[in-house]
Order: sequence, then structure tokens, then C-alpha cells
Amino acid sequence: MRYWKRIATLLCIAGTSLVCYGAGAQVKVTPRWDRVTFTSRTTPTLQVVVNPMLEKGSPIHDGTFSALKQLGAEYVRYVPWHPYPHMAVAELKPPTATETFWDFTHIDPIMKDFMDATRGHSVIINFSTIPAWMFKAKAPEVPSDPEQVFWGYNVGTQLRDTTCREVADYFARLFSWYTRGGFTDELGKFHRSGLHYKIPYWEVLNEMEHRLTPPVYTKIYDAVVTSLKQISPSTRFVGLALNTGQSSDPDWFQYFLDPA
Repeated sequence: MRYWKRIATLLCIAGTSLVCYGAGAQVKVTPRWDRVTFTSRTTPTLQVVVNPMLEKGSPIHDGTFSALKQLGAEYVRYVPWHPYPHMAVAELKPPTATETFWDFTHIDPIMKDFMDATRGHSVIINFSTIPAWMFKAKAPEVPSDPEQVFWGYNVGTQLRDTTCREVADYFARLFSWYTRGGFTDELGKFHRSGLHYKIPYWEVLNEMEHRLTPPVYTKIYDAVVTSLKQISPSTRFVGLALNTGQSSDPDWFQYFLDPA
């Protein structure tokens, strides 16, 4: 009950000169609107999560990106994610000795619209999904329809390359596609995008898909950041995008923030 009385007392300061009752004591509150105690540095922002309704031809496509442009928000977070693998993963099948399978057909259009709508403002890019074939599990059959939601993509909990080099190389190529005009694939072939975006912030993964542990995530984070820093030294990195359950576990913070 004391908690609610404290809230009520705080709310009273919005008036001009009020008598507030908190914990049985009578207190007169007189706001001083001419005196600046501190200036709020809160930055309103939002998140854009990739889904078929953001594609061209959608009834809300034009209105969505028009509103995003007019808003002019900073630190807008952009997240392609696993329920739409074609829109989130640029290499859905592992390379063979003679062929690679990089495909940005369903990824680029929304990314380009997003970057155009946020031009002149800071963004946080988060391609949150690691290709499923990089895990020690049978990769799932992805629906051929890129607009079909598919919740079964994230199979496996252990990386097949425990050094995290394979994951880091994947994100380095993805990052280079958008910042360096293209990349050289696993077989030495150059893929040209013609894109040279400035990406001020890159967030490494989201909500620990594949049930990653703090040590594994931290190892992935270090490997990815080390690779991307070589491509764009000015880019800053964001880590520990946790869900509600994970954020209540102190192990995540204690391990990730420990420089050892």
C-alpha cells in the first residue's frame, strides 16, 4: 500500500500548488516552473519488424514508410527475423564444393525502403537469425512461399563450428553487401549489390534464438564484432537484446560484462 501512496504523491506535482497526502503526512507542493532541475534526454523511437505487410503491394506499405519518414525518429531498430526465413536469412542452404546459395531477393526491397525512410537519422540494424544449417541439427525444409509464416526454422542449439568463425563470416558478408557494395563468397566469387549504406549501429542477434547460453552468445558477439569492425571501424555495436525471461537472469549480464 505504501508503494501506491508514493506514486500518488509523485503525481500531485503536475498541478500548480496542491496539498498531497502521503503516508499520513500533509505536504504542500509548489512547482517551480521557472527553474530547470535537469533536461530529459529520452529519445522516442520504435522498432520495424520485417513481415510481408512491409512489402511493396501491401495495402499498408506506402503509409507505413511514409509515416516512418515523417516521424524522423532516431535509433530506429530494424529486425528481419526467423518466422520469415526468405526475408531474414541471406544464405538458406550451405555452400557446396561448386555452388553457393546467397539470395537477397526478398531481403533487399524492405531494407532499401527502410533505409530510404530513415535517411538522415540513426538506425540499429539487427539481422537476428543465424542460418539454421550452421547448427548441429537437420536444417528444416523452408516453405517455398516467402510470405508464409514458418515458426520451425530455429532448430538446433549447438553450432557446428564452435569457433564461431562460420557465423562471423556470414554476418561479415551480409554486412559488406549493404556497406561495401558486395562481398566475396565461400568459393571466391564476388556478388555485387551496389549498396554503400552507412550503418551507425549493428545489434548482434535478438532474444537468443536457438536457446544460446551466455558464454556461447558472448563468443558469437566477440567474433561478429571483431569481423564487422574491420569492415566499418565507425560502426558501434549493441548486445544482449534479451526477452523478458532472459533479462531477469543476472548470469547474462555478469558473464557478458566480465572483460575476462
